[in-house]
Amino acid sequence: MAEGGGDEPACQPLPEAGGYDYTYVEDPPENLTCPICILPCKEPQIIDCCGAKKFCLTCIDRERLAGKPCPLCRKEKFQTLIDREHERKILALKVYCNQKEREGGCQWIGEVRHIEDHLEKDCQYVLEECKWECGRKYARKDIGFHQEDECRNRPWKLVLLKKVEALERLCEAQRGSLKEKDRIIKEMKEKMDGDRKEMEAKMADGIKELETKIETKMVNNTKELEERIAMNQEQIEEGNNIAVQNKQEMEEKINEMEQTIRQNDEGSRAEIAAVKGGLENLHKTIEEEKGEVERKLVKAKEEINRETTRQLNVRIEELKLEVEKKFKAELKQQENNKIKPLEEHRTKMDKEITAAGKTVGDLAVRFQTLQDGLKKMDTRIQREAIDRINIIDRQFEAMRKMSSGFKIPEWQRPLPLTSFSNIPPCQFTMMNFTYHKKQGKAWYSPPFYSEPGGYKFCLRIDPNGMLEGKESHLSVWVYVMRGRF
Repeated sequence: MAEGGGDEPACQPLPEAGGYDYTYVEDPPENLTCPICILPCKEPQIIDCCGAKKFCLTCIDRERLAGKPCPLCRKEKFQTLIDREHERKILALKVYCNQKEREGGCQWIGEVRHIEDHLEKDCQYVLEECKWECGRKYARKDIGFHQEDECRNRPWKLVLLKKVEALERLCEAQRGSLKEKDRIIKEMKEKMDGDRKEMEAKMADGIKELETKIETKMVNNTKELEERIAMNQEQIEEGNNIAVQNKQEMEEKINEMEQTIRQNDEGSRAEIAAVKGGLENLHKTIEEEKGEVERKLVKAKEEINRETTRQLNVRIEELKLEVEKKFKAELKQQENNKIKPLEEHRTKMDKEITAAGKTVGDLAVRFQTLQDGLKKMDTRIQREAIDRINIIDRQFEAMRKMSSGFKIPEWQRPLPLTSFSNIPPCQFTMMNFTYHKKQGKAWYSPPFYSEPGGYKFCLRIDPNGMLEGKESHLSVWVYVMRGRF
């Protein structure tokens, strides 16, 4: 209780009694429990009057401060002493975490000596109040998300920072999507180039194979023609041999006839001369026919060569056209089956990339707008802080001048250093500071006025701190109250 300007004495509250109230893995032995709270003893105490039983320090102190006798032997005055061996046994008991019963609760099991550290540091299911004083409680594993993303009382700087971070994540995702699309387009181009090279290699192999076939056929046709020409030459030589043989036979017959004629009659010489002339004419005719036959053979050979060459050229052109037409049809079909869908997909991705670029541009504009807003707010806050510092400096300067004897106008003078009760400066004494700190309770001072007829105030002191100073500072608050003026 606070003690201010009045004469009321401070009232010291009784300590809360009770041992270690946890859920134990095994029921604790009866000799380790306190007879008052029926729980394992917290800081077990031995009583000099009846030392068989052990009591919690808070339980026995509560009885003693209340003026009661020993709970067992009813002796009016008694002394206590801590039992360390008993305390070691109790602190070694196995217990479950207090948050085990919650949905999907904590599965921790440990000794009593460690549970406070576990609840204070490690357990993610302990309920914690929102530091922005929205009045809600969340498990430790969820409080961070609430304070940073959900709470309506969180500072505007944190809200803007979260929005900026969300925009940065969105921009990064868009950049990743663009990189992935570029990678897919690159793979598609490489695949198209590979297919094109493969088709060109197939076409080159086909043309080479066709040329080999044509060359082989031309060699075969040339050999066949040469065989036919050789056969005709053999026939001509055979005819020549027959003609020479006939000539020899005829010459032999003529010789025989000449001998016969010489023997029979010289008068038949004219007839023999006529026969010789006929034979000479016959020889000329045979020679002329032989030359004619040779010319015809040469001419026939040339005609056969020309016709064969023409047929081979025509066939080669037809085969080339046929192969080219076939490869063009296959190439067109492959382009329709592979390249066209790839080009459509590429067009679609180009449109998506363009849209994503616009989105990134819009996000960049919004991000720049937020940064400009933050800079303006920072400038405003700095300006307000500078104004407040200037006001404080003027007040200190006024106090310094007043202390040096310089006369200051009445409206500029600060409050006097001495004043009557309930007018600043006031002195307040806070009793039981340790108790308030342990219980986490705030202390309120008696009300006071800023000046006679002025505003009514009171002080609130939080021993454990609040907001940013929680668990590390002492927080002091000034509250404006409803006054009578």
